[in-house]
Amino acid sequence: MTTTVVHCSDIHFGRGFLPECAEAFVATVKTLAPDAVVIAGDLTLRARRHQFHAARRWLERLERPLLVIPGNHDVPLYNLALRLLAPFRNYRMAIGVSTTQTLELPDAAVFGINSVTPFRHQQGRISDADMQQSMEWLDRVTAPWKVVVTHQHFYDLPGHRRPGAFPNASVLLEKWASRGVHAVLHGHTHYPSLMDARRLFPGLPRPLLLIGSGTLSNRRVRGPGMRTNSFQCLVFGSEMLSVTCHRWHAPTACWVADTTETFDRAFFASGV
Repeated sequence: MTTTVVHCSDIHFGRGFLPECAEAFVATVKTLAPDAVVIAGDLTLRARRHQFHAARRWLERLERPLLVIPGNHDVPLYNLALRLLAPFRNYRMAIGVSTTQTLELPDAAVFGINSVTPFRHQQGRISDADMQQSMEWLDRVTAPWKVVVTHQHFYDLPGHRRPGAFPNASVLLEKWASRGVHAVLHGHTHYPSLMDARRLFPGLPRPLLLIGSGTLSNRRVRGPGMRTNSFQCLVFGSEMLSVTCHRWHAPTACWVADTTETFDRAFFASGV
């Protein structure tokens, strides 16, 4: 018995949108038949109403349980009045709530946090109230695997800085690791990544995976190595967690499973 979660980000309806990637993703989700789809922000490019409505129609076609959080592009950039007075209005009108969301699946519990700072274009932030809520929720859930979702990232790859990383990343990760979180999912960087957080934050009390999803369906693809659109697929089993990166294969216009990394449950034991 396993639980499958598809993790994507940076759909970016708007300029540079790639409908062929988005359409093929709908078909791939139907094939994978995951227990849920997690979308870590940036449904739109400029937070305009027609972009959100297009995103909502696309979300409805996935026909799976969803956890969706906003990204920094989901608040207005150029409409300063709306950005200051009601930054999430268009998001809420089309998509729904913009605050904490949760999923409790057979083998995994997922906690999604709105990490957008409306008054700074890219900077990620977790409020004290959201952190406290996440800690209390993590203490309550009984699923064998615990996951947190943010939009912004926690570290930069060497030679590839992306603005917006959490300035207090080590503090955030230490708190979640102490509550038994196994993985933190994010977007924003426009390239896929998978790393044991202890490589950059050696003071963590236990292993914690940082899993970034690349750009799903826009030309805004960055990062080192292979620059392709991508998403991640996580499979939670009783004794293992596997993470498969799916990449866009332009010649055949389809998503192709690329690398898979598997982690035994023992890997997450304290002090490993």
